[in-house]
Amino acid sequence: MSRMRTLGLGVLAATVLFGAAACSKSDDTPEKSDRPPVSFADPPKGSTDIGLCYAYNVDQIKALIGGEETFKRLPPAAIGKKTDPVHGEACAWERTEPNGDAASLRIEVRDFGDDDATLLSQYAALKEGTIDATDVDGLGDGAFAAETDETSLLQVKSGEYLLTLSSRADGNLKPVDLSALQLLAASGLDRIQ
Repeated sequence: MSRMRTLGLGVLAATVLFGAAACSKSDDTPEKSDRPPVSFADPPKGSTDIGLCYAYNVDQIKALIGGEETFKRLPPAAIGKKTDPVHGEACAWERTEPNGDAASLRIEVRDFGDDDATLLSQYAALKEGTIDATDVDGLGDGAFAAETDETSLLQVKSGEYLLTLSSRADGNLKPVDLSALQLLAASGLDRIQ
């Protein structure tokens, strides 16, 4: 090997070693960052006016749906505007596996204000249009549920509110069962009333 080539390799090795040492952490770096903390965007306008989504924490829902890296909380959504005769909000969570298996949970609340007649007619129409609807005792002013292998549904009327809890699943996953939906409905009603 020529002297120039040997010298060139020596210089290259020294440069790499010196560069690695220069990139290592020094003791005089500041302990606090001057960058602002990372924060998520504010929820959409009207999506937290009633406060339903605050009744549920992510760990609680994750335990029901499962999925470590495949679980995700969706942003809350407004239903109508606060000035509308009926308005509300929705919370949703989902799990989608790489093989296509999926499960989801959505909880909605609608505020009918003083319009009891519209609330009662809406509740009656939903019950009539739900296949195999069965009454659920001890929840709100009235509740009914329905369940299949792929879906579970719970509708609850309480005071001026209509609460809807629904879960869907595809593939080998199961929807959230009705007993869990009832517990979630009770938590939601405690929060909003």
